[in-house]
Amino acid sequence: MTKFILRRTAYGLLTCLIIVTITFFLIHNIPGSPLTAKMAGKYLPQEAVKAFEEKYGLDKPLIVQYGMFMKRLVLEGDLGDSLIHVGRSVNETIKEHAPVSARIGLQAIIIEMIIGLTMGIVAGFKRGSWIDQAVMIVVILGICVPSFVVATLLQYVFGVKLSIFPIFGWGEFENTILPTIALAFYGIAMFSKYMRNSVLGVVGEDYILTAKAKGVSQTNLIIKHILRNAILPIITLFGPHLMFIFAGSFVIEKIFSVPGLGAYFVSSVANNDYTMILGLTILYSVLYIFSLILVDILYGIADPRIRLTKDDR
Repeated sequence: MTKFILRRTAYGLLTCLIIVTITFFLIHNIPGSPLTAKMAGKYLPQEAVKAFEEKYGLDKPLIVQYGMFMKRLVLEGDLGDSLIHVGRSVNETIKEHAPVSARIGLQAIIIEMIIGLTMGIVAGFKRGSWIDQAVMIVVILGICVPSFVVATLLQYVFGVKLSIFPIFGWGEFENTILPTIALAFYGIAMFSKYMRNSVLGVVGEDYILTAKAKGVSQTNLIIKHILRNAILPIITLFGPHLMFIFAGSFVIEKIFSVPGLGAYFVSSVANNDYTMILGLTILYSVLYIFSLILVDILYGIADPRIRLTKDDR
């Protein structure tokens, strides 16, 4: 297992390098520049433009700029300074605002796992009943209704009509409730759907019938035989979805005025803020690769029969 994790980590670092390299050269070939976006079409003397380019190294050949960026990143862990937000480094931005996005995302995924898996398990065991039909209605709504529509409805019902939770703002736990529910609604539907299908697929297997014939108790049958095998496909979904929860809250953050990374990512793309785009791309790439490694580890924990390397056989 250790060799496997080290090997996957090495592949992950190589993948990050490729992603950063491609992103670097792509964004520097987009029409426009950070200076023109920052000044919004205002006239600037040529001397000012030259000074700006010299300050951030934009006057150097592109391959030299790439070498400077990678040197700072590898040796110092420095992602550079924002080209739009003067005096703010990318590291500071991530350090300050990433925990905000992570808090909503982690709360959402906890709710998704608890409610979604429970609904899927119950629906799988109660196939064809009114419970199963009710769960499928929730699944259809969760998949079809966009998150921004759910967020708007939550604001109107619980914020305007009932005045239970605050609509905007940040700082207290109450401010996270509505954004978390809006973000988790799709995940609840997704986990419910796949868990239900997985349970239905396992229930009909021969080893379940054999366990019943041997007189295994209902509790042990459900926990040790059905759920243990039915949860494996869900683990595959968990890894990439963990990354989606963290990076997929941009719209939710905008609607609820949450000071997360979403606003910086959107503005950096619109304003050609090269360093901010690269910094956030690196962050999301690392998180995604880490989630894939985590999935493999969870596979081994959930089912020890799964062998990941030749040495484990």
